[in-house]
Order: sequence, then C-alpha cells, then structure tokens
Amino acid sequence: MTPGWEPESWKEKEKLLKSLRFVVGGCVRGGTTYFANALRKCLPDWRIGHETIFNRDGVAWHLLLVDRCHVDVSGLTPYHVKSLIKAKIPIVHLARHPVPSINSLIKYKPFGVVDFDTACNRWYECHRKMSEAGGLEANNSYGLYNFIRLEDMELFFPHLCGKLHIPFVKESICVDRGRSTPSTEYVWDDLPWNVKNLAITLGYGGANV
Repeated sequence: MTPGWEPESWKEKEKLLKSLRFVVGGCVRGGTTYFANALRKCLPDWRIGHETIFNRDGVAWHLLLVDRCHVDVSGLTPYHVKSLIKAKIPIVHLARHPVPSINSLIKYKPFGVVDFDTACNRWYECHRKMSEAGGLEANNSYGLYNFIRLEDMELFFPHLCGKLHIPFVKESICVDRGRSTPSTEYVWDDLPWNVKNLAITLGYGGANV
C-alpha cells in the first residue's frame, strides 16, 4: 500500500491499530524524542517510531499494514486518542512544563506554530486531548491510560515500564533531556489562564521550568 491509503471500515482500522503495543503522546517539543530514545534503549528489538504512525498527514495506515512499528511516540497522538481508546490501545500521556515547551515551540515553529498564541493553543489542545483520554479510559475501566511528566522521568520511568510490562534499563535515563530551549522569552505570568489551569492540573505550579 502507498502513503495516503486508508482502510474503509472501523473494523479494519481497529485491527491495524492493535499491532501497536502502546502509544505515547504529548505536545510537539515536549520531550517525545527523548522518550523515544529511552524506549529504544529498553527495547532494542522493538521498532520504536517517532512521529512515524501519527504524523502531520494523519495516520500512516500503510506502515501499520506491514507491521512497521511496535510503538509510536508522537506530538500528534493527541488528535487520535479517541480511536486509540476505542481500540483499547494503552496510552502514555507525556507532559512537559508549558514555559519551556511554549518557548521551544516558538523557536522551532513546528507544524504551523508561528507565535506565542499558536504555541499556547497547541500546548493546551494537545494536553487537553490527552487528559480527556484519561477520562474516556476511566469511563470504560480498561486501565489503558498512563501519565508521566518529562521532569519526573528519573523517578517514575521505572514504574511506568513495569505498568507497561517492558524491561527497564537504567542507562535509558540521562540527566540531559536535550532541552535546548533559548533563554526564556515568556514566563509563567505571561501564560493564558487556560494553560495555567491545565498545567496546575498536571502537577505544575508557577515556576518557569
């Protein structure tokens, strides 16, 4: 099959989605590259994709058809969480503090982000959708939703590996998370109220990092 191909029925889509062992989603510039590399160290025999299945074009169904990925880590996963929960695919919600995330989005301008307002909207929408996945999962009692903050990887990643039934390799975690963010242009007090409220819900306070 070629890029752009899409199954005609939900049953066919569900079957392809089930080839994924689990998926990781957060926001672009939110630690997905670091997380994907950590998984690759723990699971060297697995195919760990980074924005491979869930990308700017939607879902790469043709790659799922040929079993190209065991796991996909993507900042675009949030736009597909309802289908993933419906297919009973385990989900990891990866969060990063909004201040460095938003400043990094403005610096690198991925996927149409061009200014402060669009960066804030992207961060908010991604984490709102991932948080809603937790609500959907709770309503169905599937035990599919998992949550971790990038800042807590050293402490909680081993526990997360246990929940996902995958081995933990100590070397998968390093202090340098590749956060090459410029000197902070925007700070906590600059953030809109909806971003602040969601950030607090995710365990972040008024600090800038």
